[in-house]
Amino acid sequence: MKRFCSILLALCFVASFSSVVAAASASAPFTTTPMMAAGTRHTVALRADGTVWSWGLNWHGQLGNGTSGRGVQTTPVRALIDNVTAITAGSDFTMALRADGTVWAWGSNGGGRLGDGTTTSRHIPVQVQGLSNVTAIAAGGVHSVALREDGTVWAWGGNGRGQLGNGTSTNAATPTPVQANISNVTAIAAGHSRTMALRADGTVATWNSVERHWENLFSTTPVQAKDLENVTAISAGDDHAAALRADGTVWSWGANFQGILGNGTQNYSAVPVQAETLNNVTAIAVSGGFYGSGGHSVALRNDGSVWIWGIYEVVIAPAGDDAFSQYDGRFYTSPVQLTALSNIIAIAAGRGQALAMDDDGYVWVWGADFEASYDIGTIVWDTNPARISAPDGGGYLNLLVTTPGNGGNNGNNGNNGNNGNNGNGAAQNTIFSTGWASTWYNWILFFVFFGWIWMWFF
Repeated sequence: MKRFCSILLALCFVASFSSVVAAASASAPFTTTPMMAAGTRHTVALRADGTVWSWGLNWHGQLGNGTSGRGVQTTPVRALIDNVTAITAGSDFTMALRADGTVWAWGSNGGGRLGDGTTTSRHIPVQVQGLSNVTAIAAGGVHSVALREDGTVWAWGGNGRGQLGNGTSTNAATPTPVQANISNVTAIAAGHSRTMALRADGTVATWNSVERHWENLFSTTPVQAKDLENVTAISAGDDHAAALRADGTVWSWGANFQGILGNGTQNYSAVPVQAETLNNVTAIAVSGGFYGSGGHSVALRNDGSVWIWGIYEVVIAPAGDDAFSQYDGRFYTSPVQLTALSNIIAIAAGRGQALAMDDDGYVWVWGADFEASYDIGTIVWDTNPARISAPDGGGYLNLLVTTPGNGGNNGNNGNNGNNGNNGNGAAQNTIFSTGWASTWYNWILFFVFFGWIWMWFF
């Protein structure tokens, strides 16, 4: 009988200890890899705690904090979503991938780009319908793309140029599968009206109407990019695309306004051409430009340096009725180093702006001054990278910091791991926290353990 009771108590001990471990796991803070995304007129950052912060224009609610307006948000505000693992931004809208594999979107919903079955703009995140087990997302101008863990690609939103890849030019307010001749995809990218997919074998597929700039004109189904292999990363702009190969070289094709292909010319190329004098690259980002400017390209090398080509400096003046005309500019047809930055670990590019994160977690931005463009009437391309301010206006935004909080808005008092960095307290991450004896599972653990000892020895 003693042996039976001992075994029973031992089992209770194991069960009680399991509850302690489960409780500890539940209190552990959520963490993810920080990243940045630049839309047409707003910018988004993902912090290591899974929270999303945005700034810029908010005409359609693309900042995701429940508001909208014609002004410019000059400091980051928190979007009403958490547990995010990836972000992307398009033309006045934002998307986020959560840890559970679901996709959420907010902002402008023209063409159904938010994927909620409507065309109604949203000021707070709404879930994209019918999608699960998603591993990557990409936002274009008016369309959205998602990659599922089975290697299939899904797209929705505006489709006037075939960018959804389903063989039609009809808009879709909910996700539709890209045609079956694309599979084993490991990464996706979306430009203004184009979509790209990187396959597991290192080849690249593209689809969309590319007007006069890509070889496969008006393709509404995936076609393979020619003369391109061993690719490890892709990026899509308005009129050009780029691929990073395993050997650290960058290859681009399409339009070449202001030298955005980086091959020393301004000549259009239907096949990939190599960016000059650039090697040991670990990341790439390309985007379109403003009102006649060709766009820009950014590359990150393994030494933490940032290299740029294409449009670098532009001043644009109003031409009446919200139209603009470029009257001055500077561009590079070959990559040049942005010497103001060092120790960079991540980059991003949007229409008229670019971003970099240093190894301390601070975010740097350069490009169009949207506040000037909409409050004064001119767009000024600022060539000097500047750090983004912290949400509370004190110090600078840091994407690596999780706890304690630094006064971000929509935060609380730090009562859990996901929100501790946005309030005034720190999240707990211990099994036996202060006041441990007040928890029921610790009392059970105490009595079961000593009861087992008593039964065994006495």
